[in-house]
Amino acid sequence: RDRESASSSNLDQEVQSLFRAVRHNRPAAVEAALAASSGVSVDARDGQGSTPLMVAAQNGLRGMARLLLRRGADPGARNNRGNTALHFCFGSGHSELGEYLIDKGADDSVLNDEGLTCYEGTSMALLDAL
Repeated sequence: RDRESASSSNLDQEVQSLFRAVRHNRPAAVEAALAASSGVSVDARDGQGSTPLMVAAQNGLRGMARLLLRRGADPGARNNRGNTALHFCFGSGHSELGEYLIDKGADDSVLNDEGLTCYEGTSMALLDAL
């Protein structure tokens, strides 16, 4: 059992490293995390259920998004609130990246848990603030 929890802990650290590398736009570190024998998935999830592609989308990192898609990232993945990478793109003002993701197969008709399209953002509270 100790071996199992140590293995789980190592995977958690590898997943955190992947998200950190995406957030800081470090492609070589992302490639290393995904190539590691630890079994980290390109569609790994953080505490909110977001994927590395969603983090790249929120930060407008087109090159990183391209790398993740090449590695098999799911452009239609949804987080715990039903948001997709497109919700983060358009909600953060990165419409060019959003258009790129649509060209790569992301579905812009998906509604999140609040019933918002990607063009309306990630949260009704944020929409109301406008």
